[in-house]
Amino acid sequence: MVFLLIFIFELTFLYFLSNLLQKSLSRAIFSIVKSATATVNVLLILFLPGVIIHELSHFLVASLLFVKTGEIKFLPEITEEGTRLGSVGIGKTDPIRRAIIGFAPVLLGLIVLLGLTYYLTQGSASISIIKLSGVYGIFFYLILIYLLFAVGNTMFSSKKDLEGTIELFIVLGIIFFASYVAGIRMQATWIQTLLRNEIIDFIKRVDLFFIIPIGIDIFIYLLAVAFIKRR
Repeated sequence: MVFLLIFIFELTFLYFLSNLLQKSLSRAIFSIVKSATATVNVLLILFLPGVIIHELSHFLVASLLFVKTGEIKFLPEITEEGTRLGSVGIGKTDPIRRAIIGFAPVLLGLIVLLGLTYYLTQGSASISIIKLSGVYGIFFYLILIYLLFAVGNTMFSSKKDLEGTIELFIVLGIIFFASYVAGIRMQATWIQTLLRNEIIDFIKRVDLFFIIPIGIDIFIYLLAVAFIKRR
C-alpha cells in the first residue's frame, strides 16, 4: 500500500512539475526568439511525440466508445485560455464516456513511460531485438530519454479534457451513498487479494522507473530557470 501511495505522489508531483517546466521553458524560449508564435512552434517541436500520443489517445478511445470525432490537429494554437499544442473534436456524449476519453492520454502516457523506462533500465540486458554500441547506442538512448521527456510532459488531461468528470464523480458519490444507506459494505479483503506479491513488486519497480522522467524534468527546469535569471 505504501508503494502505491508513493506512485500516486510521484504522478501528482510530475503533473505539477510539468506545468512549471512548460511555463519556464516558454519564458526562456520567448526571451530568445521574441515572438509568441515562434515560441509556441518551438514548444511543439520539443513536445511533438507527446502531443501526437495525447491527441491520438483521445481520438482512438472516442472511436472505440462510438463517440463522434472531428478534426484532429497537431499544430499549435494561441487561444484566450492560453497555448494549445494540439486538439481533436469530440462529440457530445454521456459523462462516463466523456471522462474515459478525457483520461485516455494519462493511461496511454503511463503505458509509454513504463515501457520506455523499463527498456532504459533493463532493456539492454533482457531485450535483444536490437543491439547498438558506441555512438549509435548513445544516440538511441538519447532518443528514448527525449521521448520520456516529451510524453511525460504532455500526457496529463487539460481542463477541457476533464469536462464531464465532475458529473461522473457526482453519480459515483450518489451510488456509494445509496449503497451505504442500504447496508452494503465493501470488505477490505479484496484490496489484499489485489495487492499480491507480484503486483507489489511491479509497483516497486514503477516507483523506481518514475525517478527517471521526474529527474529529467527537474534538470531541464533548473536549466531554464538559471537561463532566465541570467537574461
